[in-house]
Parts: sequence; C-alpha cells; structure tokens
Amino acid sequence: MTKRQVHNILQDWQQKLRLENWEISVELLPAEELGDDGRVAQVRSRPCYMRADIEVANEQDDVEIEASILHELLHIVLSEMREELSEGKQFMRTEPWNLREEQAVHRLETCIMATKEVNE
Repeated sequence: MTKRQVHNILQDWQQKLRLENWEISVELLPAEELGDDGRVAQVRSRPCYMRADIEVANEQDDVEIEASILHELLHIVLSEMREELSEGKQFMRTEPWNLREEQAVHRLETCIMATKEVNE
C-alpha cells in the first residue's frame, strides 16, 4: 500500500468519525517494530492536544491495513470520552477497563468494515 493510499484511508475515516480536528499520522512499519506481543497496530493519543500517532504493520493486505487504521481511530474516539469521564479516576486505566475498551473497539471495527464491504 502506498503512502498516498494510507493518507486517503486516514482522511476518509477521520471525516466519517468526525475526527477532522485531530492531527493524526499513520506510519507503516514492520510488525517486529510494534513489539513481540502479536499486535498489528497501535495508537498513541493525546486528547488534550488532539494529536495521535498510529503505527500499522505493513505485512497486512490492504483491507487489513484499512481495518487496523479504523480500529486505532476508534480508540481515539473512545480516548476523548475516557479523558472526560476519568478525571483522575484510576479505574479507567486498569487492565479490565482496557480489555473492555479493546473488545468494544473490535466489535465496532468488525461491524463497520462489514457494512463497508456490503456497500461496495
């Protein structure tokens, strides 16, 4: 996948998710640079600055890369909510909370990508 294609995917999903006011970068990397835990993408977001950096494993096919970008953008959407809700509450940063967030994001990503495929 080219940088232009990645940029177009990012812009499309940013608009659909109403994240246009965020400054978001996406970088394709070898999977081993994402860690040894098997992840294919990750995001570092800073909601107070409306800034995020997404890294995606480049060994995936085009559909998987798009799904990974969408998945990480959904984490950004939830990070805005989490930031407002947490206000110093530690339970929002615990492993059970993170697991629930990951499960919710995965469900949303799966539904959205399935809908997209049906409409194409």
